[in-house]
Amino acid sequence: MANISPITFETKNSSIVTVRSLVPGDEEASRALALIVASETKNTLKYQGMPLISPEKLTDVFMDYLNHPVDIYIGAFVGDEIIGSLRFFQRNNSHPWIKHVGAFGMSVRESYWGQGIGSRMLQIMTSHARTTEIMRIEAEVRASNDRGINLYQKNGFKIEGRREKAAFIDGTYEDEFYIAKCF
Repeated sequence: MANISPITFETKNSSIVTVRSLVPGDEEASRALALIVASETKNTLKYQGMPLISPEKLTDVFMDYLNHPVDIYIGAFVGDEIIGSLRFFQRNNSHPWIKHVGAFGMSVRESYWGQGIGSRMLQIMTSHARTTEIMRIEAEVRASNDRGINLYQKNGFKIEGRREKAAFIDGTYEDEFYIAKCF
């Protein structure tokens, strides 16, 4: 089972952050984070007006992650407030050619950007992945997201290619980069 025990650290601005698996009871905090992130940035797949997953469905999602041998769903908390999350999942555990590939998506509240929270969640994900059959971690990042690109590169990810016109946001097409880290 992939349950990430609480890991506490101090950020660059002296906030005390705890990263741990999301569990039943975190549904409302997770839904609130989705709404906040959607209002703060267009660098994730969260958007204003998006339908939220019901608390009941989120409970099931959290339990599925907790019971999966590879996948993790972690949250970064300051007190009871969730300020970031990361979902890591095996692309396809039943296909013999690609079961070694994992993927992730993450978000951090804007007021905590640059404080080391994204790096810490990526480190926790990578450390966990190394204990499994995963040998490659991949994701997509908007080509215009310089902060995100710098974060991923600082944590060992490399740009492998470009997806042209991967998103259409506010009347403009946006490219994305494929990023990956192998070990």
